Amino acid sequence: MANILTDLTEGVRRLQKFTKEMSELELKEEILNLKQLLLDVREELMAKDDQIREFLAKLQKKSETTEVLGFRFDLVEGQPSGLPYCPICEVKEGKMFRLIRRNRNYSLCANCKTLHNAGADGNVHGEDPPLTVNREDDEGSWLGRGRGFGRY
Repeated sequence: MANILTDLTEGVRRLQKFTKEMSELELKEEILNLKQLLLDVREELMAKDDQIREFLAKLQKKSETTEVLGFRFDLVEGQPSGLPYCPICEVKEGKMFRLIRRNRNYSLCANCKTLHNAGADGNVHGEDPPLTVNREDDEGSWLGRGRGFGRY
């Protein structure tokens, strides 16, 4: 960004200098170059605005949640509510993927395929580590490794 602003400032200086020395054609060419530079600056500023909006949306979402033993839940009337978000995806990708209920005590992340020891409404079982889930066949059934969870 600073580089583009420096280029823009230098372009204005050149334009002032060349207006005294240049022909009309050269002057028009320099004006077109400066217009393109301004468009580039505008495009970069718009991209930065999009990044800021995305960051603020993530920040807002995070403020509307609460953490229970490493799992982020929606916060409703001061209490954890619904299924949690995947803590692995939140750390690795910076995104919040809601887990899919597997049974009363376990939930599956459709993104990273990890079976977590957390159910709905703050129901977390900290003694069991998360399990990676393997795809068994093309029909989309899922099995938890070595835990006898059966078909999903």
